[in-house]
Amino acid sequence: MKKVTTLFSTALLMALLGLSSVYAQVISIEAAKDSTDGTVVTVRGIAITPALESDSRTSFYIQDNGVGLNIFDFGTPAKDISAGDSVEVTGELDTFNGLREIVVDDVSTDITVINSGNELPAPRVITYEEFVEAASPETDTAGIQGTLVRINDLLTTPGDWPADGSSGSTNVDAFLNADSSEVPIRLLAQTEAIGVTPPARFDIIGVVGTFNGSQISPRFASDVMGYYDITFQADMNDIIDSAAFIPGDDFVTIPGSMNGWDTAADTLMDADEDGVYTKTISLAEGDYAFKYHIYSNSGRIGGGYESRGDNRTFTVSMDSTLGAEEPEFDYDDLNNATFGEVELFFQVDMSIQELNGNFDPETESVSVTGAFEADWSAGTYNLTESQTEGIYEGSVTFSTDKPIPSTYAYKFTIVNDDESVTWESGDNKMITVTEDGLFQGRYLAQNAPDGNIPYFDGITPNDVFSEDTDVVFEVDLRAAYYHLADSSALPADVQAGGGQDSTINFLSGNGPLLAGGWEDWGPVLGGAEDLKFNDSGEGNDEVAGDSLWTLTKSYVAGDARVGAFKLGINGYDNEAGFGADHNVRISGSKVEVVFGGFVRGDSVYDDLYDEYILATTEGPVVVRNGGKGDNDVVVSNENEDITTTPEEFSLSQNYPNPFNPTTNINFTLPSATQVTLTVYNILGQQVAQLVNGRMTAGQHTVQFDASKLASGMYLYRIEAGTFTQNKKMMLIK
Repeated sequence: MKKVTTLFSTALLMALLGLSSVYAQVISIEAAKDSTDGTVVTVRGIAITPALESDSRTSFYIQDNGVGLNIFDFGTPAKDISAGDSVEVTGELDTFNGLREIVVDDVSTDITVINSGNELPAPRVITYEEFVEAASPETDTAGIQGTLVRINDLLTTPGDWPADGSSGSTNVDAFLNADSSEVPIRLLAQTEAIGVTPPARFDIIGVVGTFNGSQISPRFASDVMGYYDITFQADMNDIIDSAAFIPGDDFVTIPGSMNGWDTAADTLMDADEDGVYTKTISLAEGDYAFKYHIYSNSGRIGGGYESRGDNRTFTVSMDSTLGAEEPEFDYDDLNNATFGEVELFFQVDMSIQELNGNFDPETESVSVTGAFEADWSAGTYNLTESQTEGIYEGSVTFSTDKPIPSTYAYKFTIVNDDESVTWESGDNKMITVTEDGLFQGRYLAQNAPDGNIPYFDGITPNDVFSEDTDVVFEVDLRAAYYHLADSSALPADVQAGGGQDSTINFLSGNGPLLAGGWEDWGPVLGGAEDLKFNDSGEGNDEVAGDSLWTLTKSYVAGDARVGAFKLGINGYDNEAGFGADHNVRISGSKVEVVFGGFVRGDSVYDDLYDEYILATTEGPVVVRNGGKGDNDVVVSNENEDITTTPEEFSLSQNYPNPFNPTTNINFTLPSATQVTLTVYNILGQQVAQLVNGRMTAGQHTVQFDASKLASGMYLYRIEAGTFTQNKKMMLIK
């Protein structure tokens, strides 16, 4: 029997003096647990259990900041305590059979309910080792004794559990799924959990207590969460009969919320060859969503998710078999389709790649690879130079189960002697085989039947310089000067958070078109003299001190005419937000831009100088603060025909979704603010940061390129001022 403790200390002294316990010094539960036995303490916390005893004692648990403690009184009917009550307790620290507790003298005066209905803390998921160590204060290194925890994946024999609570409190044992380690469970007659019988496999939530060893006590029926066997069935007979789905070559899977929408996690099988594909999965209670998905190796049916718009949903509460349904895929009846041997003839123009030095025919080869081979292996089908210099060509011949007409994705690659590979960027190219191409028993197709031979990577003579050329970049810096005159400071470096300066000392260029890549902002860029503009009136700068700064860039034959660049005052990234770059195609010998003026296709612009730049369809126009142009013509940046300011923050669902490999993310800002837009994988690991900087009010679109990521579910999160929101998106390759 638990010992009876008589308190004649702080609590009794306060009673004799007529003082309430609210005047006692309240300490944290963690500090109380660290006190020695016999110490009188006052603590506050949230009750995580109701009163667990009745006529002869009071016992319940409280918790605060992840630390829990038992409250106990012997010989007094139970105090009326409910889970979620905020309570203050005064009593003496004690340890009984390894359990730390506060023993109170009088439940009516030493336990005060402050308020009720508080949110209960989330249970902490623990390991078996942590559970065992909680048996005594000395070994409880995780500090979980008396706290609300969760232990996952337990096994039990349902027949060992009491059918109802009429037998009173009882002990039962469960076992870890991985081995035979016992997990003692205490079922108290005063809780709803006493009448709950779990299935053979379950998770449990409860309070860690001890009685000559650790035990866990569930409180409510919902604390015992069973796993049930759910059988999925996909009736593929009609699709098989159409010859679109080939058993053994094509596979059907069930990505969904139960497996993180992993398209390859759960494959259905047809063991009895009746055309109904099945798989049984053990799932916890709850609501789930999924879609059927096909991996097609035969090429007769388009792979991917079924065509229905909404997800399939189901609820798990017992062992069950979902009805055999026919997945909703778009497919044709191919019983009368034509099949045969296919020859694909490819041509590619490598002249520009030779010119810019990306391809050396002496040490590198050109190949084509695509969906006509299982693994898209670069170098399998090499092309040879034709009689026309720079034009490479060759054929690929194969037998296919894919019906005619059919389409194959492909790309050209450059393969080096060391077997390193350069792939074309962007979307796959497509070549189509038709019945009209039948010639001597073989279906022929060409990737350039009209004679328009594609350039490798789509880079044409219009994209590169054909001869050495000097180009003058002229930057109108008046917007920055106007801003400086009004604010006495330039915007800070939006990438590093430093570099703020109230003086324009110099202007530098950065990015692939000017620097051949992206140099580090700050001292590194500031030290690159060849990237500095001038307003001296010398060289190609026409007028000194006119705020039109110039830089002459010399390009050689083969250099790109198309590319991105950005400008920075004093070497810092202070022209606009992160990711806002000038993207131009050099068509002549001069490029003119306004500092901070990034005009989009819809005449919306995104910069830190919106009071000094007017966006027009022809380009940005510099204006003075207040909307007065330099030519004394009154203009305005507030024209509602140019841009409409949103009334609230919003984050839209990405489009397209699912996507491969790029998608667009739209959001709106009612006012200019600091914005971060970050992408995470399903494990919560950051995989990309799309925006990190100050952005103006308006509608914004950011493109996410996931070409280097694996298929699966991803999360994207925006943080703009006090506004935060998360959304999910699905990458399918």
